[in-house]
Amino acid sequence: MVETLTIILLPVYAVSLYFMITILLKIIEIDNKKQIKKGLKEHPFATIAIPAYNEEDTLKETAESVLKLEYPKTRFEIIIINDGSKDKTEAVAREIIRENKNRKIILLNQENKGKAEALNNALLKAKGEYFACLDADSIVNTKALKEQIITFNQQGKKAGAITPIMLVQSPKKFVEWIQYIEYIISAFLQHTIGEMDAIFVTPGPFSLYRTEVIKNLGGFSKETVTEDQEMAYKIQKEGYKIKQCAEAYVTTKAPKTWKQLYYQRRRWFYGGIQCLTKYKGLVLNKKYGDFGMFQLPMNIAFYILAIIGLGAFAYIEGKALNNWLKLLNASGYDIWTLIKTSTLPKINIFTINMISAGLFIITTIIILYIFIKAHKHVKRKITIKEAITFIPFAFYYYLFPAIVIITLIPTIIQRKKYWW
Repeated sequence: MVETLTIILLPVYAVSLYFMITILLKIIEIDNKKQIKKGLKEHPFATIAIPAYNEEDTLKETAESVLKLEYPKTRFEIIIINDGSKDKTEAVAREIIRENKNRKIILLNQENKGKAEALNNALLKAKGEYFACLDADSIVNTKALKEQIITFNQQGKKAGAITPIMLVQSPKKFVEWIQYIEYIISAFLQHTIGEMDAIFVTPGPFSLYRTEVIKNLGGFSKETVTEDQEMAYKIQKEGYKIKQCAEAYVTTKAPKTWKQLYYQRRRWFYGGIQCLTKYKGLVLNKKYGDFGMFQLPMNIAFYILAIIGLGAFAYIEGKALNNWLKLLNASGYDIWTLIKTSTLPKINIFTINMISAGLFIITTIIILYIFIKAHKHVKRKITIKEAITFIPFAFYYYLFPAIVIITLIPTIIQRKKYWW
């Protein structure tokens, strides 16, 4: 049994370890770099779009965080797009406008057509040199816009987008704490692949774009369910850079139940499949550097390894179940007798494949190293609660293969679309 499992999972460990070591080497390289940031001499005009669908409970807090930005009040506008909400989102938006008559806030109402269409409508009205998207359940920190524009200036004209550090807002439940850790690690990895010019998603919570660039790219696509991911693909395809600004923070509300988390990840994975299919010409294309030669192959490997891993689990568990049913049949379906006569399997350390064990240990050490570095990057201390949550956090990723498979089935058979 051990040897069978090793043969099936060895390629999974090996490929995963290759990608992790590549990222690790890049982290070490970044640590040796010294970056000097300059201040902001001019304040270019910016447009901040807030698409909202049934966000009556969160819209006001989100808008207030934008109004508090440390940026000249006359140098940015806010466009709230009510995407056919069925609750009091429109009323809340109008209240925000009434309470801030001296600020430039525009409300756009449209039929429910999805987030991409909402952002495209805002683009038509946008007066800003820069265009930011902020989900209506997210809170942006006061320095974000200023720091992101400083990062734009550092990168020059080839910069197409600057992403923030995205964190989970006020986690309480266990499922939220799992995501809290996940977002911290993801933020650090986003910074790392940004140094490789390989960022493949510009998150909805306060990614900042050059307005001219995204207009020339045709705006946000309605053909995929993850318009923020496809926008990153489009920017990369045209040779523009995407970087992360480590001084820009945004907190967002995470799914509060496992069911909500499943639906969110199902949409993300489905959107990932759509983007990889639509932009397959970028995969293993040297023209696109690490984005084409490293990041996209890693994205594809994620889906393939998920299928292999889940298949291996099903094979091993299925075989064990089959053996148990044979014993049950031989005992005349006397379950009590079967339990009394059963013995635990003897574990012999010499039967454990040392290659698999070694790969597992190395992988665990790298994950712990990234966990520690990620907290340093986002300027957060590791709390006791996080340290405890980190243990089940590792097992949390075993859920991903199942979600990938469940996503692939309707994708192939019915071509379902998962929107908001």
